[in-house]
Amino acid sequence: MSRARPGWIAVSSSSSRRSGFLGSSRSVIGGEVYDSADLEHAETSDNSLQISELEDASDANVRDLLIDLALDEQRHYDHPQESREEVARRLSTQPTFTGENHIFVARAVKNHALGLCWVVLFDPGTGLEAEIAELYVRPEARGRDIATQLVTEAMRLIRARHVSFASVWTRDDNPAAKAVYRAAGFKPTEQTVLTWLPLEAREDQDADTFL
Repeated sequence: MSRARPGWIAVSSSSSRRSGFLGSSRSVIGGEVYDSADLEHAETSDNSLQISELEDASDANVRDLLIDLALDEQRHYDHPQESREEVARRLSTQPTFTGENHIFVARAVKNHALGLCWVVLFDPGTGLEAEIAELYVRPEARGRDIATQLVTEAMRLIRARHVSFASVWTRDDNPAAKAVYRAAGFKPTEQTVLTWLPLEAREDQDADTFL
């Protein structure tokens, strides 16, 4: 998936790979020069194609491919453009990464919690990202600008940590939440977001309960 920020690593079609990665007659990969005809044959030959999980996180060929892709993707969006060196510095292909949970809580008298904003920070290898995972205010406390104040604190954290991409999910039928997020600087994405849920397995489970 590609996101509207510098260098987000995307899965591209073979045609886009050829136009970006294989645009010249000769390509340099991991310090070695390859003819585009050889690479084209390697891409299209059923006998030579192999799909396997990356084992060596320092594989220069893979890093070059990801950097090429990042540079190609960022041209499609209206934001500061990174150099090849900048992409290389932040790019990591390590198999594991960790994240952080930050929960901001709005409290009233007697320490009673009225609302919260849960922010997740993580770096999958392409730069620090953030997601506002949860925003909730008790019904009896709504209409007092609490959600706005919570998101304002979340944005202070996001800016202080120099996050390169931040996102939030909400429903179309929740105009109050959308207004809070828009006021904080969020806007509809330039991209189409596709999601997958294991609904088939759940439907099969539900069907079994009636047998």
